[in-house]
Amino acid sequence: MNTVRATIWLCFVMISLVIFAAVASIWDRAHDPMWSQMGDARRNYDLIQVGVAGFALAVAYGLWRQREWGRILAISLAAIILFMFVGTRLLAPLLTSGDVGITLDWGTIVMGVLSSVCIVALSRRRFREELTANRTIERDARKSGARPSL
Repeated sequence: MNTVRATIWLCFVMISLVIFAAVASIWDRAHDPMWSQMGDARRNYDLIQVGVAGFALAVAYGLWRQREWGRILAISLAAIILFMFVGTRLLAPLLTSGDVGITLDWGTIVMGVLSSVCIVALSRRRFREELTANRTIERDARKSGARPSL
């Protein structure tokens, strides 16, 4: 398996997990009695989660079509995911004057590592060159009338 496909599938795993986490988070807030008392805050969190999930779907489309904008947006999405899952938990004691401790569980660690690996893999020059080469081969094949082989 070449590096372009491996990197893209790794990003698809990250995107799938973030969409699943967004849906699970919305579902959890909908059934939590604490959040029912804070309707405006819950709506704002839900809108942010829907926005991130929609952005993830757009990135998945861009990566599937092997577009350069998909690669750039995937790096941005991975940085957002890194902050969502790891950064907020590390900043929580500072933002709450020490009332909340740092909680790093397996999900946080997995998403942090996965998003970091995606950032590094998508930023590599070799990946950019191979992605551009694949698009050039496909474009040349379309111009000649032949069907490109994936």
